[in-house]
Amino acid sequence: MTVAVIDTAVGRHPALNEGHVLRVDRYGASPEGAMSAHGTAVASLIAGSGDGVDGVAPGARVISLPVMSGGGVGDTFTVAQAILEAVTMGADVINLSLGAQGDSPVLRDAVAHALANNVAVVASTGNDAVDAVYYPAAYPGVLAVGATDANGLHLHFSNRGPAVDLVAPGYGVEAAWEDGQDVLFSGTSASTPIVSGALAALLSQDQSLTPLQAADILIATSSDAGAPGKDDAYGAGVLDLKQAQAYSTKGIYDMVAAAPYIHHEGANGETLRVQVYAQNRGTEVLREVVLTVDVDGRKEITRVRNVVVGQTITQERLLDLRTVALPHTYVITYDVAIAGARDSVPGNNRRQHLIKARGEATP
Repeated sequence: MTVAVIDTAVGRHPALNEGHVLRVDRYGASPEGAMSAHGTAVASLIAGSGDGVDGVAPGARVISLPVMSGGGVGDTFTVAQAILEAVTMGADVINLSLGAQGDSPVLRDAVAHALANNVAVVASTGNDAVDAVYYPAAYPGVLAVGATDANGLHLHFSNRGPAVDLVAPGYGVEAAWEDGQDVLFSGTSASTPIVSGALAALLSQDQSLTPLQAADILIATSSDAGAPGKDDAYGAGVLDLKQAQAYSTKGIYDMVAAAPYIHHEGANGETLRVQVYAQNRGTEVLREVVLTVDVDGRKEITRVRNVVVGQTITQERLLDLRTVALPHTYVITYDVAIAGARDSVPGNNRRQHLIKARGEATP
């Protein structure tokens, strides 16, 4: 599989197989600057192999199309040109660990051209901790990638918005840098090539898939996090390549209890809305799923029939902080079970969480 890295130039590094890297410099991007090895780091997370840096798809081919200076400066016209060239050169995936705040007709048209030619476009949402996804990630059809930490928690700097499709690790990821060195790479710039590499790996495993079909599978098989269902921080959830690679395997029955989503409500934040949920992470439609939630000894049961793959089932509790003596610790225990079938991974069916309310509206 071939991934175009539209970035700064991809340099030489022991982690990169030189036989798998094609360098095309058509745009005169200056190599000097503090960000000069950015493209090298991105490429290593896609196709790195050895020297302490392991890419997601080490067998992938990389086309390096430098559009930014070593200082990380570029323009949308040049990026658009590189996208068109990547399509012409036969790229399956285009990685764009870059972005701009504003829309650009020429960039929009280049992205549309790539998608029309069944090339997957993967782009970073941006690192400004704002409720606005950068372009080209904001364009429909582009796989917009945000960042999580090692525990799968959304990182504060990762931009949010309805355009976010999924998230991937983006903090302290070991990557190649200049002069044969390695670096701990952070930002949505790191998350994006991990997703591009996952696409290449999935396409390599099942060559009957088109790149756009593979992108849809990554979204559909992501692990729901944050608020139940799609949300502005996590999109559909956290990338799960293992789950994506098992998408066509029959007979996997797996309901997973997810971390609860907790947020304040009320004029003074005196109410906590707790959303407890579980997700079908298997490959079969489940005839009936039972979610049992116990909050401070008060148990409720939710039954849902015909739970499709990727679907979440949810139970909500409203906790009024005015009705308890503060500080107070709520104990939340919940279990999810599949009726009529044996869960393939029973170890992820139960969770317990403590919510500590230390003062009025201050959990």
